[in-house]
Amino acid sequence: MLKKFQFITQYLFYPGVLCFGVFLAFWAKQKEIPETLIVSVLMILTTVTIFIFQRHFPFSRRWKFTWLDFRVDILHAFFSMGGVPFLIQILILGSVFQLATWGSETLTISLWPNQWPILIQFILALVAGEFGSYWVHRFCHEKSFLWKIHAVHHSPERLYALSSGRNHPFNVALSYSSQVIPLILMGASKDVLYFQAVFTGLHGLLQHSNIKMNTLFLSWFFSTPHLHRYHHSREIEVSNANYGSNIILWDIIFRTWHCPKKQPSDDVGLPKGTNFPEDYLGQLVSPFKF
Repeated sequence: MLKKFQFITQYLFYPGVLCFGVFLAFWAKQKEIPETLIVSVLMILTTVTIFIFQRHFPFSRRWKFTWLDFRVDILHAFFSMGGVPFLIQILILGSVFQLATWGSETLTISLWPNQWPILIQFILALVAGEFGSYWVHRFCHEKSFLWKIHAVHHSPERLYALSSGRNHPFNVALSYSSQVIPLILMGASKDVLYFQAVFTGLHGLLQHSNIKMNTLFLSWFFSTPHLHRYHHSREIEVSNANYGSNIILWDIIFRTWHCPKKQPSDDVGLPKGTNFPEDYLGQLVSPFKF
């Protein structure tokens, strides 16, 4: 019975969680449930579900859950992935929204097709928003001063759901801003940004999960767990690829898509010989020492 369930999990877990999460977010939005509550509940439910499936259907048994990782990653998740976007929304995005509104009223035109169905706008937001974050992510690997900040995300030697949250606050600020601010300036509505945020959060958890999944042709469209495991390789020539957070379109266009037929190695982390701190505070100050 477990083997049959494993077969279903391999093919349906990734698209199923994404589709169900976005549908649930849309339904909750229609019911006028507060957005913060919707996102929080979805992230918690998805994390718990992934933890259960990781235990029974792991991609790698070497990536066994440890409390040391959990303590560090939960702090990153709350303060970096949660706190930084919240501060940006308060300090920056309000002004950007006002600027975009003023521009559209002054010029009497809007670059964003707000009259289109929300689903089409959501897909467009994934494509347009990812362009900036693709280049920020790529430069973080190619420019040494940015790599010092981004290295925090590549420091885990095992991938599991909460690995997506291990990010330096400066890295989060760069990535989040590059993805959201261009959409606001083009005139995208708050509803579009909300659905994009839901998808990005769910996808990040899935992308870093330790679950055996077969994403087949989906790796031609999305930055699947299969592709992202190559990106976390210790080998620089392998990890300098698959920069997309949600979709893989820009990697294909700019020739950084890496998807060989063989399974990715479970030997992930920073290049061998790198001495990197394992504690939270040490990782925060690492860019200024590493």
